[in-house]
Amino acid sequence: MFSKKNYGLTDSLLQAAKSVAAAGPVPLTKIEAELAERQSKQKLDPVNKEDSDVNNDGKVDKSDSYLKNRRSAIKAAMKEDTEQLFSVDELAAIEKAAEGL
Repeated sequence: MFSKKNYGLTDSLLQAAKSVAAAGPVPLTKIEAELAERQSKQKLDPVNKEDSDVNNDGKVDKSDSYLKNRRSAIKAAMKEDTEQLFSVDELAAIEKAAEGL
């Protein structure tokens, strides 16, 4: 039966929800526990302190050099686009305004 007291839920659904809530939290599986432990141990690089391990996987390999080159290419392309969009005077004004921040 529906009643205002049950917020529009049937009695059986309300009873099932109460039994699940009373059971408490579901224990983590072994894999979930290992993942949570790994994530809590994993640290990020300090701010403004770059290192060779770009992707923070714990080792320096070709994927790090790929990411570094890709980021450089994107930065150069963005700079080129910005220079095409704005005049020299506008860019100077933007840089001056950014320095004040």
